[in-house]
Amino acid sequence: MIKTLEIAVISTAIILLVLVLGLEITSSKKVIYGVNIGNEKIGGLNAGELRDFLISRSKEQKYVILRSNGMEWKEAPKDLGINININDTINSAFSIGREKNIFSGINTQVRSIAKGYSFTAKADINEELLDGFMTKNISKLDSPAENAKFSYDKNDPYITKEVPGKVVDREKLKKDILNNVSTFSNKPIEVSFKTDDPKIMEKDLMPLLAKVTMIVKNSPYTISEDDSQSWDIDDSQMKEWIEPIKNSPAKITLNEKKIKDFLIQISPSINRDPQNAVLTIKDNKVTEFAISKNGIELDVEKSAIEIEDKILKGKKDIQLVTKKILADIRTDTIENLGIREKIGSGASDFSGSPAARVHNIKLGALKMNGVLIKPGEEFSFVENLGEVGPKEGYQATYVIKNGATFPEYGGGLCQVSTTTFRAAMYAGLKITERFPHSYPVHYYNPQGFDAAIYGPHPDLRFMNDTKGHVLIQSYVKGNKLYFDFYGTSDGRSVKLIGPEIYDSKPDGSLKTKLTREIYDKEGEITTKRTFWSTYKSPDLYPIQKNPLE
Repeated sequence: MIKTLEIAVISTAIILLVLVLGLEITSSKKVIYGVNIGNEKIGGLNAGELRDFLISRSKEQKYVILRSNGMEWKEAPKDLGINININDTINSAFSIGREKNIFSGINTQVRSIAKGYSFTAKADINEELLDGFMTKNISKLDSPAENAKFSYDKNDPYITKEVPGKVVDREKLKKDILNNVSTFSNKPIEVSFKTDDPKIMEKDLMPLLAKVTMIVKNSPYTISEDDSQSWDIDDSQMKEWIEPIKNSPAKITLNEKKIKDFLIQISPSINRDPQNAVLTIKDNKVTEFAISKNGIELDVEKSAIEIEDKILKGKKDIQLVTKKILADIRTDTIENLGIREKIGSGASDFSGSPAARVHNIKLGALKMNGVLIKPGEEFSFVENLGEVGPKEGYQATYVIKNGATFPEYGGGLCQVSTTTFRAAMYAGLKITERFPHSYPVHYYNPQGFDAAIYGPHPDLRFMNDTKGHVLIQSYVKGNKLYFDFYGTSDGRSVKLIGPEIYDSKPDGSLKTKLTREIYDKEGEITTKRTFWSTYKSPDLYPIQKNPLE
């Protein structure tokens, strides 16, 4: 009886001692004793000591070593996208044995002291980097399974049996790499493999052999766009297209990518751009003299589906699917464009221009002739003009550029932009970009009513803020260039005041202002804007010799 009492007293004392000891450890600012990261003891370290330890071990671990079949890779953890998160690791270490439930915490502490407590450091993982390493290096170890497939002895199909494969167990390898880094281990990792089973077996293809034979021997198949064009798919091409797919049961299909590649290859001979109805002006009326033609575009997606469907059903003649591309200006929609009358005109005089300049003016004006501007669309002279160079037919003559006057291809095109600007001004269209020339040029009299262009800037831009389309018509008569804008008037009218020269100097420099007032159909002014122009002395822009002569 006395011994039993003694044992009970001793046990109670031990429990109380453990409780006291546990509370002391719990309140301590150190990692509890017995805690390890891998084989590294960290019990008893305070936060600063643990931080130093983690930094030191991270630096010491220079490589993760992977091995397989005599091959070896040594990669720095950071190059694999793995970095130790020191703060999270410290927090995790200090949470061990300090659970909210004090008895649970004490139990953990006792177990840690008695048997040890191991955990892994916390790490941040960049999956993209790790997967990239796998793809670049580890993928070469894969021997993927080979599905059963159809092979051919001339046009007689037979089945090549499936072959099982072996591939790297990527998920296990990722875990092994992470564990090595998180425990600061330098032990090489042996790459693990798993079996890669074929998805299509010989037994799956046996019931399909007769159908494959029929498809191949039924060739050639004729694929037509219309009566004028057709293409034959012969037996050799058909063998490349046929492929089985795993299903319940397996079935035959045609390789979609190969069919689409074939269609893309033939599409240039099928696709045709639409042709707009051509408009001309007579007695201020818009009429057509050429019928519009719709374009055609091969519908690759739908045609591929049609080809597969027909061939698998044993049909030898297949019609391609095309899409109709409507012309912007169609014969049946001319009346709907809102082009009914002249809404503005501009003119300029290029008398005295050298032959090369006249040539460029006519060519540039031709580029603008017939341009159609949609309602709400911003017109850019530079964009509509396109490339300017010898291959476009332009000749070299003088332009103003970089503080000098010298020959360049396309000289004289500002005569065209100036005339366009004048027509847009008289039409009452909103001007969004316009620049005067650097110095006065007599071709653009009166001064202050010009528009310089040199792509991409300066440019001439304006908005079609009418409710209908605006059609540009240009023509040369004698030594004058004319631009007419046709559309539908909304009743607006335009009054130009100037251009007025208000600061003219003996060296040829001057300043001008041109004011435009726009009135609505009731005669109320809606817009008033002044265009200011400053021209420097021509002496500042000496003429340089033509380097192209």
